[in-house]
Amino acid sequence: MEIMEVPCSAGTAKVRRLAITLGLPHLSSQLRTINTQQKMDVFERKFDLLENASNFIEESIYDVERARDKPNKWPFAILHLIQGLELLIKHLLASHHKILVYENIDNPKNTVSLQQGLDRLIALDSVNIDIKEKQIIIRAIKFRNNIVHYEYNLNEKQAESIYCKLFEFIHFFYRKHINSDLQNIIDQELWYLEAELLSKFN
Repeated sequence: MEIMEVPCSAGTAKVRRLAITLGLPHLSSQLRTINTQQKMDVFERKFDLLENASNFIEESIYDVERARDKPNKWPFAILHLIQGLELLIKHLLASHHKILVYENIDNPKNTVSLQQGLDRLIALDSVNIDIKEKQIIIRAIKFRNNIVHYEYNLNEKQAESIYCKLFEFIHFFYRKHINSDLQNIIDQELWYLEAELLSKFN
């Protein structure tokens, strides 16, 4: 009897039990081996706050690339960029003390919002957040709220302008507070687009 190859999936265990019921122990054994191998091949690693922020910022640039053909990707580009900014702020808070990233330091469960993170960062004497930085971050919070909490009117040119201004600000913020160049965490294949976005701001 010819036995068809059974793809490994969430239902593999059920298929294995069926193989045993049908008196096909060899198939059951093969499925167990495949399932074990699949688990071994699963990618797993922990990203710290700075790496997580970098991933969101980089993904936002990929969103810009997608938005050239699909303008409805612009909101995602803006959202991913602002999320990257929030994680950068949490990274700065955690560099002083990890408990500062939590909303309630007596019950460390949920992390701070972007607004709360900004307020805490301003309260730290060792971090210099000037009034212009504060204003831009507050505007970023409003942009995100407008996109995710209610109806959103998409104007492609306006969305691109918002993104470019925020992107230039994050370049500045990263250099000032992380003491490094944002380009260091951007995939080299996106450098051309990074330069293009910065040139549009200038």
